[in-house]
Amino acid sequence: STSHVMGLFQQFPYIEPHKGAVVAYNFMNTFGTEYTFEGEYDFGGGQKAAYVYTDNEPFVIVWNSDDKAFYLDEKLKSTFDEDTVFTDFEGKTVSPDEQLKPKKAYFIKKNNKELMDSLEKQPDSCLNNNFVRPYYNCKMPEFATVEAPSIDNLPDVPTTQSTPVKPFNEKTFAMNEGFEWTSDNWKWITQAEERPAGYDAKFAAHVDKDGLYLVVDVTDSKIYTPTDGNIMFVSDIWQCDSIQFAFDCLGTGDPDQRAEFQVGIYNGKPTLFKHVAPNVEFNMLSGWSSGNTTLSEDYVRIEQTSTGIRYKVFLPGTEMFPFQYSENSTEYLRFSLLINNNDGNGRSIMEWSSGIGDSKDPKLFGAIKFK
Repeated sequence: STSHVMGLFQQFPYIEPHKGAVVAYNFMNTFGTEYTFEGEYDFGGGQKAAYVYTDNEPFVIVWNSDDKAFYLDEKLKSTFDEDTVFTDFEGKTVSPDEQLKPKKAYFIKKNNKELMDSLEKQPDSCLNNNFVRPYYNCKMPEFATVEAPSIDNLPDVPTTQSTPVKPFNEKTFAMNEGFEWTSDNWKWITQAEERPAGYDAKFAAHVDKDGLYLVVDVTDSKIYTPTDGNIMFVSDIWQCDSIQFAFDCLGTGDPDQRAEFQVGIYNGKPTLFKHVAPNVEFNMLSGWSSGNTTLSEDYVRIEQTSTGIRYKVFLPGTEMFPFQYSENSTEYLRFSLLINNNDGNGRSIMEWSSGIGDSKDPKLFGAIKFK
């Protein structure tokens, strides 16, 4: 094999099909054997579509070329009827009303042909008929090595120890005893309001082969969570009382290799939102989610306490990929934690280390040490 042709199956972390193989199979199985090209569309905001007629029925491929979530354009939705099938590129059924992921292809099949034909087409609006660079080429980017930053060379980076004891049970979320909290090295950054009297925080983190256990206690006399839909998207959890955390999956300081999360209340429920993840989609990984994904509610709890609010997150090891914990060789995980405080007049933040709020810079992350 070569560096970019790696067969249909991968061996790590499980023997299973590469994502590319699954996507190719689903596309060929869905597309049909004969087709005629009918037109292309630009719906604005980066949302584009290509329309073909295949196996005597309409077939539409829709995507958003901008790096942001989106909703299906109403004109496209108007072509749906009771027989319409709407799936993502992996073949999973999708609701036309749900928020869609950027830079992913979605397939519309068996929608109403007459209504589809009536939509105004924009020739040459999204497809490249001439096959000229940079749209279609297989040139690989130049490879540049990145030296992993050393904790010893960054004396201002806060560090904490992975607690020998898990702070809570990942199934019941019942708190355990015998672990130590980290309560120092917090920095308040005023954006809307000054730090309220008595406002404080502490956290504990444990990392092992099963994943990351994170508990954050915030002393806050006024808890502000979204109500009545005052935040539209799950990606806006940070605007209210919430936490954000991030880690450098490879320890290289490369922003593209970080994973970043938001934890807060959305639609009345505790929510763990995977905001950013490295691009590892050439791997077909069970239990791994790309960025801009709401993770299972089984991984998060948010509780009111007598002094404020407590966040508990269990992040499975598969969701941390490409970071891989080894009891014998892993020395630390570059990690940062941020608390959003909003008493109703805007957001200020308190951070343990940096690299999330003012800039997305893993070189500023602190570290969870394992030895």
